[in-house]
Amino acid sequence: MTDLNRSGTFFIRNNLKAALLRFRDPHDDVNVWVDALCIDQENKTEKKAQVSRMHEVYTQAENVCIWLGEGKESTPETFSFLREILDLNGLDGLVANPIPTARKWALVVDLMSNRWFSRRWVIQELALSRKACVLWGDEELEWSNFADAIALFMTKYEEIKRTSLDPAGYHAAVDARALGANVIVHATTNLFRKSQEGRVQQRLLPLEILVSSLLLAFEASEPRDTIFAVLTLANDSRFAEENTNAIMEDPRISPDYDKTLLDVYADFMNYCIERSHSLDILCRYWAPLPKPLTPEQALKQGNSRRDREEEMPTWIPFISRSAFGEPHAVLGGRVNGDSFVGGPERKGQQTYNACNGLRAWTKFGTYEPDPATNPVRRQTFPVNFMKQGSFSSNKGTDLGKIQENENHSRSDGAVKDLGNLTLRRQSSSLPSPERYDGTLSVRGFCLDWVQEVSGRVTGKGIIPVEALTMGG
Repeated sequence: MTDLNRSGTFFIRNNLKAALLRFRDPHDDVNVWVDALCIDQENKTEKKAQVSRMHEVYTQAENVCIWLGEGKESTPETFSFLREILDLNGLDGLVANPIPTARKWALVVDLMSNRWFSRRWVIQELALSRKACVLWGDEELEWSNFADAIALFMTKYEEIKRTSLDPAGYHAAVDARALGANVIVHATTNLFRKSQEGRVQQRLLPLEILVSSLLLAFEASEPRDTIFAVLTLANDSRFAEENTNAIMEDPRISPDYDKTLLDVYADFMNYCIERSHSLDILCRYWAPLPKPLTPEQALKQGNSRRDREEEMPTWIPFISRSAFGEPHAVLGGRVNGDSFVGGPERKGQQTYNACNGLRAWTKFGTYEPDPATNPVRRQTFPVNFMKQGSFSSNKGTDLGKIQENENHSRSDGAVKDLGNLTLRRQSSSLPSPERYDGTLSVRGFCLDWVQEVSGRVTGKGIIPVEALTMGG
């Protein structure tokens, strides 16, 4: 956490200022965790350590406050209508009177379009919280009631859109089923099995499906967070060590903001291929493009490798190459355009199995360390995973900083069970050396050869005669 004893000025945005003014109490102290204030976002070492423990913040919080902004003139009417929707005896009556309720349904769609619901990190905040509430200006509603109201609205959505929204000219180009609020409500009820107290008892979906399918629509300002922000939601990203309370994490997917984006993406894909025994992750469009550096960032980093936009290999499936484009376009209307490569979220089975059960073989090309250009001392120990915590070494050993995996902590400072672990003696201000060289080798077999191709099947379902003839 950021040192609270330091003096000085920290500039915040108007939205955070409004939230702090809303949450304060004139008589009692209020303890508030705000990521932007409590984590030094410029310190990658601190950010890595805190991101690995974010689940503790949200599972132990008394209340997670969802701040949607200062509100509008229509905010009270919107929340009042959400409470009306919760009255099951009156819901059918609201739907049956399309003219007087058309504007109110449109207000609900406006609320569901709020930018807050498109952020990837909020999934973790909501899914892991024991209690949460939605605040918009002076209005407040418990998340459970908000989610129920949205879910009830969506059960009647097709009828409401046909009889109320479309005739009145509201949101003709928007499909509320694809809006972030609806996706979040659906996701948070399907990610876990929880106790009555709201504690997570079982995680239901693997990391690959969360990243490449279920949570595809949600944005992250930092591309690495496409993976890091959902680690605590997956059922296969963390493992409990037998006979201890230690949590183990595969170093390939452990949060590390010093790694190049290519290394983060390649490690994730390597992990998915090993876990699934298939190459499906190569066929799913899930990866956001690298963010170009701002002029200020370029000045800070000088002429280093990070000053240039990373050259990414063609085998990384960027979302921009899909038929649906970037995540904001997905939120704007994609509903049934799932990847052809299905996953276990669909009735517990894949859409197809092209390899007929054969296990995938891959080899990711890596750089060999060059002592002349990268004078890093390496020391290797035999382990597969690292325990969570802070690493400490025996006095005088000075093993340096652990890279590309979670840190390991023991009270006596001794190193134990460390296998395949690389330690590097380097300054924490230096980025990790590049690991992957951008090449990928795979083995497979030929299903068949394309003998003939018809003309383009155009939009609006127009199929040319030659295509019909070829299809018989």
